[in-house]
Amino acid sequence: MMLTNPPPKVIQIKLGNQKMKDFHKIIGSIWHKVLELSSKNKLVNVYHNKIEGIE
Repeated sequence: MMLTNPPPKVIQIKLGNQKMKDFHKIIGSIWHKVLELSSKNKLVNVYHNKIEGIE
């Protein structure tokens, strides 16, 4: 069964230590882009200054 299903998508958030309100503010402003990249890529890395999708 596991061999017939595609591997899971991974979103890796690399923002370092944040206050929760700052974390929610950052994620809330970019989440639409993260989901868009996730639909096209197996891995999405989220950094302070960029978001990258990796196949």
